[in-house]
Amino acid sequence: MGKIMVIDDNSDFLTLMETWLVSEQFDVYLCQDSASAIDRARDERPNLIILDLLMPNKPGIEVLSDLKMDSVTRKIPVIVLTAASRQAEETELLVRRLAEERMLKPFDFDHLLSRINRCLGKRDCESNLA
Repeated sequence: MGKIMVIDDNSDFLTLMETWLVSEQFDVYLCQDSASAIDRARDERPNLIILDLLMPNKPGIEVLSDLKMDSVTRKIPVIVLTAASRQAEETELLVRRLAEERMLKPFDFDHLLSRINRCLGKRDCESNLA
């Protein structure tokens, strides 16, 4: 169905996402290190990236910004999936401008699947931030 990269520092969450996404017939690439996320995305060229914002080393908002500035990865749709319900206004504005979707953890798998399918259905996913 498509290649999805999940970038999150929580290994349990990565395992959960991998198991679920594989059961939904996606090829899955995991990245636990935000500092190497851009290189991995360039190498793997996923059809979609699911990104956490709260990560050590390099904050997810920097990863998102770098993804959208890179000539190889800029057109890859990104779903920000994070436990951060309240972010600094500047961060929130960047997420709204750069990410195709935003969801809060915990999330409903059916709702996430709907957003994944919407983003994979067309290359330039419309912004539907919640």
